[in-house]
Amino acid sequence: MNKTLRVLHVEDSEKDAALLTRYLTRAGYTLTSERVQTAAAMKAALESREWDVVLCDYSMPHFNAVTALAVLKETALDLPFIIISGTVGESVAVEAMRAGAHDYLMKDNLVRLGPTIERELHEADNRRARRQAETKLRKTEAQYRRLLDTSYEGVWVFDAELRITYVNERLAEMLRVRPEEMIGHSVTDFLDAEARADVEQRWRRRAQGVKE
Repeated sequence: MNKTLRVLHVEDSEKDAALLTRYLTRAGYTLTSERVQTAAAMKAALESREWDVVLCDYSMPHFNAVTALAVLKETALDLPFIIISGTVGESVAVEAMRAGAHDYLMKDNLVRLGPTIERELHEADNRRARRQAETKLRKTEAQYRRLLDTSYEGVWVFDAELRITYVNERLAEMLRVRPEEMIGHSVTDFLDAEARADVEQRWRRRAQGVKE
């Protein structure tokens, strides 16, 4: 089954870019591609079109992979960035990956190109899904917080150590303190002796697995 792939080649050699295209075609991809060899051209290409992956030669006469990574980061695009080189040593490649590259391949071992791209596309999809889920969660939390903040009932939230992590304005008003003065304190700090003893006893029983 053919898979479409939009490839941005950061490469000074048209011949080498064509070689990568042949390997990807053999791997079952239908390509849309563009070749750039300067920072300005790369930035323009990233801003003008959508891409699935960036394949970058490590060293070119007027450009290199480290600078190309910086250009990509400036755009805030989450694209797989794979270094392709015939000369880069392992230590240099590891340094580039620490800087943000997702993988590196030697030009004499391009049989890994198709599987590597497939893996990195899958990872990129997972990252996007996580970001979307986190954004949705933050929106939901904000909605609940607005409901609690405007509630006529006093509400607080505390952790397993009875430390307060949230308190609404109504409860703080009832206790005649500011909300920020309660965060991080134990709930027992705001209870009378009888209520404090009851809460501590209930919490100990719960910690022991005793149901109320």
